[in-house]
Amino acid sequence: MQIDADYEDLERQVNSYLDHLIADRKSHGWLPDQARECFFTACDFLEGSKRCLTPVQVNEVSVRAPQTTAIVTLSFSCELFIKAQLIHEKNPGMGHDLEQLFDRSKKDFQDAVSNKYLQRTNRNSKELLSDIAAFKKSFVEWRYLYDVEKRYNIRLFLLLSFAQSLFDGCLLNDAGWNKDNEDWYEQLRSPLNHNVLVSAHESGVQTRSVMTIED
Repeated sequence: MQIDADYEDLERQVNSYLDHLIADRKSHGWLPDQARECFFTACDFLEGSKRCLTPVQVNEVSVRAPQTTAIVTLSFSCELFIKAQLIHEKNPGMGHDLEQLFDRSKKDFQDAVSNKYLQRTNRNSKELLSDIAAFKKSFVEWRYLYDVEKRYNIRLFLLLSFAQSLFDGCLLNDAGWNKDNEDWYEQLRSPLNHNVLVSAHESGVQTRSVMTIED
């Protein structure tokens, strides 16, 4: 049929264009637009995590917020913000370890993130590094929570503050990522209205996660 032939021709054209685009990018290494795409993907994960942290009324007596999903997406947003910055610095990083990735970035970026973190949490640069060490593997640990062999604790307020500080640090690199998105960016910057500690531990044959409000 003619429709099938037209579709196949269009598909060939699209695939040819994509092959050319990929080859061009490979020949030039890591390009600024890839850093930008990584940054905006990180923004999407940050937004998704904040939606997960918004409690939903399940019935007359209970509310639910999928905190495990929030932690995984929030951790991944941190990873992508750092990787976006590293691509921008032409020093791309691999893996999920937030501590190793952050240590790979330039000092001016680290200082900018530290200053933003201090404003949000009143915790200094030394405490920031301690916090990063505490949740450096949170993406992997909480993604495989069903196979947990030990107790995990994570302070969502600090993890969110780190993600938001990375977000602001990326915007200071003068790569043009801060244009025409201020309304959305303000939503991404908004804090939690409470401090949350999430714990996960093995309980019989089931793994349970517990969310508690810190004083």
